[in-house]
Amino acid sequence: MAKFNANQVVSTVVKVRFNKTLDSLNMTEPDEGDFTKLPNGDDFEIGRMPCPERGMQVTDYEEVWRQIPPVPGPKRAWILESAGEGRKIFVGRIGGGYIAMGDKKGETFGARREEWDMGRMSWEVKYKIGDVDDVPSVADLGAEGFEGEADWEMGNTVIVLGRGYLVRAFELLE
Repeated sequence: MAKFNANQVVSTVVKVRFNKTLDSLNMTEPDEGDFTKLPNGDDFEIGRMPCPERGMQVTDYEEVWRQIPPVPGPKRAWILESAGEGRKIFVGRIGGGYIAMGDKKGETFGARREEWDMGRMSWEVKYKIGDVDDVPSVADLGAEGFEGEADWEMGNTVIVLGRGYLVRAFELLE
């Protein structure tokens, strides 16, 4: 892990708390860290949190966060959260990047990542791990997106492959 000295860190410190709605390790404690901007534009985070590799001992950590450009593809971005009973699932897309994760606390976790292939004009599975049987795949549809996706609006409940989801974010990309 890279170490940074005070001369490399610029701007003010911002405290950020990540509340874990989904977590493959079934950890519920928030991850809270202090963020500072690095000269190259990345964000440097330091904090303390329980570490599974150390028997959940609270441990110092350092992370560097970098913004990456979206994968080129269809001009929509959205985040969905499963509604109702059952396994909690989050689904998100920005242009040609798609990720979906499902978690049932202490029982199952699964995630998939898919990307739009501009040459073939179709979605390609890049990764899938764990129990993804009920985690939606846009690649399995053989279409550009989910039915009705172009008409979604933030706050709506929509049906994706037979299950209700709340539209937490939606944007048409330029």
